[in-house]
Amino acid sequence: MGARHRTAMRFSRLSLFHVINAAFFALYCFTIFWVVWQTIITSVSPELDNNTVAIRFWPRHIAFGAYQQIWSHAGLGPAFFNNVYITIAGTVTHVVLCALAGYALIKPIFRLKQTILTIIVFTMIIPGQLVMIPSFMLYRDLGLINNLNALVVSGMVSGFSIILMRNYFLSIPPSLSESARIDGASELGILFRVYVPISAPGFATIIMLQMIAKWNTFYEAVLYIQSAPIQPLQTALYNILNSITTMAQTGTNFVNIYGQNVVSAAIIVAMLPLMVAYPFIQRYLVKGMLVGAVKG
Repeated sequence: MGARHRTAMRFSRLSLFHVINAAFFALYCFTIFWVVWQTIITSVSPELDNNTVAIRFWPRHIAFGAYQQIWSHAGLGPAFFNNVYITIAGTVTHVVLCALAGYALIKPIFRLKQTILTIIVFTMIIPGQLVMIPSFMLYRDLGLINNLNALVVSGMVSGFSIILMRNYFLSIPPSLSESARIDGASELGILFRVYVPISAPGFATIIMLQMIAKWNTFYEAVLYIQSAPIQPLQTALYNILNSITTMAQTGTNFVNIYGQNVVSAAIIVAMLPLMVAYPFIQRYLVKGMLVGAVKG
């Protein structure tokens, strides 16, 4: 009877933990959904409706003037396509270089790999602010100031991605590469025909992380880009917010028509591509993070 009672108590505590855990994450997910949904409602509502203090589950009136405003007059259209270029070019370059570096660091004939691994880990603890001035001087000497390619080159490689790809490659049986080598494959052939297809979760991880970093780039844009026509999306959003704040302080009529809805529309446009892309590679992302973390 005592053992049965202890078992019942153990299951009771376990069930209570699961209930609390599920309730917490359900509340957390609802909070995120509610904020996003309210942002969508605000973006498609006239500003007079947004100025009304009330809980809204659906927009009272639908108007897309805010989206037209940010796209045609606020300069968000060119900035959006600048971001597309930065994200695609920067992510492809980052993935290729980090995969090549990670593959080189698993080769037994590479004698300096431990030293290089130590240097790579050391670079991960250096704050970006410490190299801000040297980076600016280097980019200036390379002619990349006010050049969109500066944001592609920035973060071209990272210690985290190199180590993650190395650890993922270490999880692949060496017999596969030996079989390919016997068949006459070169080192690049082994990498792209054997390691790359098997390493989809690892690649999905660094692709998603780099896409997020490039799409949300702001610090580098402020540092290297001063020309408005080639500014990225986050800088354009910052300028829109500053313009609306200035107009509100000066009493310009623009704010009576476009205000919170313009800011909300800009936020939706900025985060929509990542929201669309994430569900397709989420399962690979989770698996890649786990494998990259536990393999040494």
